[in-house]
Amino acid sequence: PGWPLWPALLISAGVLVRAVTAAATHQRVGDALLMPLSVLLMTYIAGRAVWWRRRFGGVLWKGRVLRDA
Repeated sequence: PGWPLWPALLISAGVLVRAVTAAATHQRVGDALLMPLSVLLMTYIAGRAVWWRRRFGGVLWKGRVLRDA
């Protein structure tokens, strides 16, 4: 129950908080609309990093695996 409404409200609340924060700190308020996209991209990047760690034992960079020192 409330499936499309709750996620939409939560996303809207996040964008609104980001817009208010941007206005209060004299940043571009319009950039708040891109916040959901940035959350999705960061989730993808974090998931890929975890996958690389498990699959290769470290970060894959230019065809080489960089392991922790």
